[in-house]
Amino acid sequence: MVGGIALALMLAAGQAGDVAPALDVASMTPAQRDALARIEKQTFFALPEENRRLIIGRIGSGDVPAETLANLPDWMVEQFSPEAQDERMHGGEPGDYTLVADIIDRETFEAMPNAHQRMLVGVYQKRLEVGHPLGALCFAPGTPPEVVEAFSIATGTNGAGPDFEPGTRWSNTASGSFPGAGNPVVLTWSIVPDGTFVPNAVGLGYSGPSTLRAFLTGIYGNQQTWIQIYDDMFARWAELGGLSYVYEPNDDGSNLNVSGNGQIGVRGDLRMAGIPLDGNSGVLAYNNFPADGDMVIDTGDSFYTNTANNSLRLRNVIAHEHGHGQGLFHVCPANQTKLMEPFISTAYNGPQLDDILATQWHYGDNDENNDTAGTATNLGPLSLGQSLTRPMLSIDRASDVDFYTIQVGQAAQITATMTPTGAAYAAGTQTSQCNSGPTFSTLDRANLEIAILASNGTTVIANAAAAGLGAVDTAIGEALTPGTYYVRIRQTSQATSDRPIQAYTLGIAVDPPPFPGIIISLPSGAPTQLDPGQAEAFSVTIDPRQESIVGTPQLLYRTASGQAFASINLSSNGGTSYTATIPGLDCAAEPEFYVAATGSVTGLNTSPTNAPAEVYSAIVGTITTVLSDNFQTNMGWIATADATTTTGFWDREVPNPSFTRGEPTVDADGSGICYVSGNTLNEDIDGGAVYL
Repeated sequence: MVGGIALALMLAAGQAGDVAPALDVASMTPAQRDALARIEKQTFFALPEENRRLIIGRIGSGDVPAETLANLPDWMVEQFSPEAQDERMHGGEPGDYTLVADIIDRETFEAMPNAHQRMLVGVYQKRLEVGHPLGALCFAPGTPPEVVEAFSIATGTNGAGPDFEPGTRWSNTASGSFPGAGNPVVLTWSIVPDGTFVPNAVGLGYSGPSTLRAFLTGIYGNQQTWIQIYDDMFARWAELGGLSYVYEPNDDGSNLNVSGNGQIGVRGDLRMAGIPLDGNSGVLAYNNFPADGDMVIDTGDSFYTNTANNSLRLRNVIAHEHGHGQGLFHVCPANQTKLMEPFISTAYNGPQLDDILATQWHYGDNDENNDTAGTATNLGPLSLGQSLTRPMLSIDRASDVDFYTIQVGQAAQITATMTPTGAAYAAGTQTSQCNSGPTFSTLDRANLEIAILASNGTTVIANAAAAGLGAVDTAIGEALTPGTYYVRIRQTSQATSDRPIQAYTLGIAVDPPPFPGIIISLPSGAPTQLDPGQAEAFSVTIDPRQESIVGTPQLLYRTASGQAFASINLSSNGGTSYTATIPGLDCAAEPEFYVAATGSVTGLNTSPTNAPAEVYSAIVGTITTVLSDNFQTNMGWIATADATTTTGFWDREVPNPSFTRGEPTVDADGSGICYVSGNTLNEDIDGGAVYL
């Protein structure tokens, strides 16, 4: 074991520290010293946690003799020695307040450590130089909120808006072009080799060779463990929205922070790196915005050595930083409910509701691009009695439409349910204290319609949207034949024009179709005129389909509204054919009637279907034809007109329409000839009246 680590263990045990280094570090080459530091770190972090805590506690207490401290590894002193941390934060020249006077008051500025003063000045000047936000910083818990807000102003990430804070988005990557807000994007990511130069890209004042691999391998003992943490983080963001991530195993070590620099087989769009920044606490990491997206964590901060809760500290830092890398700004209040709050918290794991809405606003939900029937998300076959639920979906704007397909192997009833999801919570732009924000309701941003479509992807079988904002809508339709059916979700109205994204959960269930009950039909229709005293028979068809008829079907009738109905059995003609007979009635009667049959499953069935609330009716009387004339022969009609009439005289002819005066195109019964008022093109009645 290296002497410095042996000495550290003796400190943990409370022993005197008279152990000399086992190796002559001064005579080593830089590469050998780097290798030695990696070995020392891996050895240290391989110790049981209680030993590490004892060592850190002794060094952090400040009671270690100077000669003993001098023999400890440099990295250990830098990370855990109060003197070294104090020098890093408070040493050196203070920042020039005049350069940041318009974003922070002097009292707050002068209360900041010199390192943070210099960082604030550098970040602000860098942003003013380029004219747009470059990246965003992530802060350790306990950093004064007014300091965090000043850095937010300096970086230009304190944009206006009442809810989640989206900035720019990716549209061109190593994998291709992905234009249009709300559309999915493919990003590649890689881990830079140690030694890759990290420039002072955002103005913090720190640059140098990346030490990410050595730093995290020193904590975890191997690369696989911490690389998996990065991979899991990207996988979670992919699960929640329209971003897809592909690990690029190659990285050529070219300088970090070059916009749009991803290249398949060479380096990722998103490059993971780390350099020492301001030491323990303060700035934990920073990340550039698209189309850069590179991430840098502070490899001089002991914050990451705490790997409790499955390394939740590291997980949330890199998930937060990649939120910036996909184009998201900070959001307040800092009440430990949103990943993109400026302070890191371990009260949650990864992106929360506000963060999910933000990424889906930029890149759509996980099922994009499914805006047409041709690109519908296939949910696969569903058998009778099966159902599925698909959460974390959204309609991100009025132009967004979600299509899904299912396949059924037999006739079925499809139930499609759209359940709006969300909550009301405080959320807004970053402020000096980051302790407040307007109430933002995500449950009722827009009203959605859900529809079941036939196999052609256009014919609507059933739809529902009437429940209103924030309410569940359910569409129920019958799939009469086996095949593919579609479910479509879209916006019908918006409660706000400002980012009206509405999240929802989709549910689809397939059940046996409703029982096909008795069908009663009247092939020739119901009689409308009855001769006095004469019985009137009419045809009835009763198809029992999948049940049997109980008893004998009946005709129910009464002679005036409000009376009780009398019943007469129908006469069976064999099969589904029956005859109903209305008895002879006198002329004073005003008969109403309906047909009824009882099914073994469905019970009472009627025609009309909602009888007796709705019934058939007829008049009783003898119809005498006084005159019948289709004008095919001249039966002596006399046509006259006022003396003042000039056009539009009655003529018995085949109509000759001009289609400009509303003339008939043919006679009423189609026999050919009729009387028309004027039969010249574009003629109407002028000057007076005409008579027939």
